[in-house]
Amino acid sequence: PVLTCGGNHEVGSSEQWLSYNARWRMPAEGSGSTDNTYWSKEIGAMHVIALNSYADTKAGSLQYDWLERALSRVDRARTPWLVVMMHAPFYCSNTGHVEETRLMRMDLERLLYSAGVDLVLNGHVH
Repeated sequence: PVLTCGGNHEVGSSEQWLSYNARWRMPAEGSGSTDNTYWSKEIGAMHVIALNSYADTKAGSLQYDWLERALSRVDRARTPWLVVMMHAPFYCSNTGHVEETRLMRMDLERLLYSAGVDLVLNGHVH
């Protein structure tokens, strides 16, 4: 199986996740997410959470509320590693992308830190 988190190319050219959602079915429903672009899944000793860098993340948004619930369900006895992946990084020294996710970082960093996330995987800057 291939598990992904979409990026800026999925929202460009007026596509708005159409091809992504048609081709890449993620385990969203099984994780309580109503959106294929953010999800979580236990994989061996890891609990993996995928976030959408291009969806609303402020408190009270669908993704934020889902993330709070998903983090509260993590069982560290069963999955001691908590891994989060998202397309765009919170911190970046590339001048073309500096502060691109400032709002997402302000909305979610404290939540992820409080949950004790062990590893964050990003892409985007290439």
